[in-house]
Amino acid sequence: MNNKVLYYPSIEFYDVSWVKASLCIWDKVYRIVPSTYIPNDCLEIETFINHGLVDNISIEQNDLSETADNFIDFIEKIPGLPAGIEGYEKINLHKEKVDDRILPILEAISDKFELESWIPLSRPIVNAYMLFFAETISRRRKMPKITDNVDMYTIMHYFMADGNIDESIGSHEHKEYSINLVLENIIPADINTVSPEIILNFREATEDIRDTFRNYVYNLIDEIKSIESESYAKEIITDSISDISKNNSSQKRVIKELGMNFTTSFLSIGIPTTISAIALFSNTNNIFSINEIMGSVFIGAVASIADTVRSRRKDWSSEESLFMHELDRRFDTYRNFRPTTNRHFNILEEYIND
Repeated sequence: MNNKVLYYPSIEFYDVSWVKASLCIWDKVYRIVPSTYIPNDCLEIETFINHGLVDNISIEQNDLSETADNFIDFIEKIPGLPAGIEGYEKINLHKEKVDDRILPILEAISDKFELESWIPLSRPIVNAYMLFFAETISRRRKMPKITDNVDMYTIMHYFMADGNIDESIGSHEHKEYSINLVLENIIPADINTVSPEIILNFREATEDIRDTFRNYVYNLIDEIKSIESESYAKEIITDSISDISKNNSSQKRVIKELGMNFTTSFLSIGIPTTISAIALFSNTNNIFSINEIMGSVFIGAVASIADTVRSRRKDWSSEESLFMHELDRRFDTYRNFRPTTNRHFNILEEYIND
């Protein structure tokens, strides 16, 4: 199973705690960095780089070319520039991340070039392009994507369903849904203040536990995407939750042995599934409300997939499962924290309307 993940959409990590938490689960975090650019990293990130835990993806021509094919196809098929990717706030996209065929398109969108190696564009259009770019790099390397950006996480559901989202998003007439499965995971407490050395010690002591947890997650993804039987779905989920809970208990013991406290992080996973598999988890008629399954797992629907014939559900892989890591920094009150999918729903609806 994959022990490395690809971070997107930005070069720098804006939340060191997010990186620390991710390294408590995965062996290595890659990011997309142009060869001529030197990231502005803090000392903690540099420590992880020096230990080989954070690394840069080497951008290949095939990455650029395949992204160009998909992005050009996207631009040519839409009747005009969507409102969602217009705007006045400009951020920079590095030219090394762009195929020569894409440059004229982006130049037409951009007002002007202010820096030699950068293209100033609205944040939404850069995010839209990076969706395609990260997907290409992830697919070609069979490496799961992970983000701390809720917009990117949510909108990727749209592209992973080939844009095959029902206009009402929450239609109950369709049988297939893209869902947000939230798993609870144990990490060292107050991770924002712990040193990189403590994270390194934690990793060494939990190597087997981390490997087992990742296997649980990836196996659960592979199982859920093909389930249509309600009774079998319940069996698979029950067994998986039991295994994850045992794994978390082992992790708690290790943390205690290391003289540390523990807290909770949440790992959100995007998975396409059938309404029958979702229905058993819901105590209400509104499957877009977050629902606790059993103790440490939550589920909510993000969008209904309109055309089940064209659905990519059974082709969805763990590499495409859109991991998003969330940290609850309120250690003393984390048990009162409940993740929601409401924001995912609103973002996706606004994106589609634009």
